[in-house]
Amino acid sequence: MQGNRGIQGNLTYFLPRKKPGPSGKGEVRVALIEEHRRTGASAHSLARKYGVSSGTAWRWVYGKRVRPKREPDPRYPYPLPDALWQQLEPLFEPQARGAPPRYARRSLVEAIFLVLREGRPWKSLPSSYPPGKMVYWHYQNWVSQGVWAEVEALVSAGELDSSPGAC
Repeated sequence: MQGNRGIQGNLTYFLPRKKPGPSGKGEVRVALIEEHRRTGASAHSLARKYGVSSGTAWRWVYGKRVRPKREPDPRYPYPLPDALWQQLEPLFEPQARGAPPRYARRSLVEAIFLVLREGRPWKSLPSSYPPGKMVYWHYQNWVSQGVWAEVEALVSAGELDSSPGAC
């Protein structure tokens, strides 16, 4: 046996074949979008046809996915007044390292006040607030750092208005 020395013939069969159609990335994008508009074909089927990933074809056809903004729910009268938040905001300064925060500090504090006032479970927060696990994580973090003790001290000293409509 001589191994692979005896292979004869055309070796172009083993090389990847180039698909017919546009060659550059920009040309592929334009062709894919035009075919989607013309035929209404799904991004997945066009991705297979043009040799790009499904995610790339989806972005080209439909655009970038955007996370919807969460607005306060008007059914729950617990949004912090601006004056109260201005007093509390310095206590919740974010650390300058890592990725930017996904949720606003104010919405996290509002959710904590809602849970503590109503005695509801963390997981049953309304959809207009951050997820309960995230709110609980921040609450535990602030308790361990002593931040929440400062908030409670301000509230118990009467420096903040602790009426139900205030927060």
